[in-house]
Amino acid sequence: MSDSNETIPQEKMEKARGLFDMIGQVMQDFEIKGLKVDEENFRYSFHYRTKDLEHQMVISVNAQREMLLFSSFFQLKVDKERFPVFCEALARANYGMMIGYFSMDFRDGMPEFDVNIPFVDSIIGIELIPLVIRVIHSTVERYDDKFFAVAKGYLDPSEIS
Repeated sequence: MSDSNETIPQEKMEKARGLFDMIGQVMQDFEIKGLKVDEENFRYSFHYRTKDLEHQMVISVNAQREMLLFSSFFQLKVDKERFPVFCEALARANYGMMIGYFSMDFRDGMPEFDVNIPFVDSIIGIELIPLVIRVIHSTVERYDDKFFAVAKGYLDPSEIS
């Protein structure tokens, strides 16, 4: 995504458009209900549910940075007084993480899980997209009940692994 597509070289835009179209094909194959498509900003978004919480997945192609960005936003709001404890839980979850990372927007207290994949000088195959979506889903599902419990004060962050 870019504020001004005019400043991005044509070659980058073509590569980003090709990747965006490939992701669209995968999304059609998955038959995702409620899929929102933002053609101008090369972005797809949809809601999904783990066993415990609702999440929003956003998949976007950043032409300027030549990055494929996957973000899963928790539908969980952490109260400001719980920020320090919750940040410890995020750090513990991120320790040793092989793919992706957890973070939190301090403006609204909403946690998320992100995976960023560069596509400059690399080939991203169509098989990678569903794999990353599955990895994100399983990682988020592994932690969402724990994060909820820490956010509400039911679990100490030292119990996150």
